[in-house]
Order: sequence, then C-alpha cells, then structure tokens
Amino acid sequence: MSDFEPVAVAVITLRAQERLKELGATAAEAVESLRQELELNPRLGLPKGKDRGPRGKAFMTHLEARPGMPGLTVGYLYMATPAPPGVAITVIVPDDSAEFA
Repeated sequence: MSDFEPVAVAVITLRAQERLKELGATAAEAVESLRQELELNPRLGLPKGKDRGPRGKAFMTHLEARPGMPGLTVGYLYMATPAPPGVAITVIVPDDSAEFA
C-alpha cells in the first residue's frame, strides 16, 4: 500500500454539512480538506473519552482561523470495524471569537 491510498472511508454527516452551510464556503473547503486527510490518517486528532470498541472512538481536532472562516473545532468518530475503517465528521463548532484571520 502506498502512502497515498486511503485507509478509511471518511464522510461528513448531514447535520455537519448543514452547519458548514451556515459557516460558509471557506469553512466547507477546510473541512473537506480535513475529511480527505482523515482518509489517510483517521486518528489524526486528540482522542476524547473511552474507546468504545466496535462502536468507535471519538476524536477532536482544530482548524486554525483563516480569511473568511473562524477557527473551528471538529469532532469525529473513528470506527475500525467492520472493514473498511470509517470516519464520520459529526460536530463542527466555531471559536467563540467572531474574528477571522
């Protein structure tokens, strides 16, 4: 397997997609880039809570603010089984500050 072959299937849930519509195109592009990266490295963020075995493991990561987008905290669930592993981006929360980079 090369370094560029996906090791997991990553999706953005419908609820998270709705949130991205509120946050705008720049946020949508940033989270889509994260989704693609999670296909290659599905445990990229900081683990949160207990490993729930086949029900998955929760992770959080942060996207820095940039022009047109506040900083975002992104939560996702990683499920190793059944194969292929899966990632579901479920939570997108903007930083409290309304300031963008």
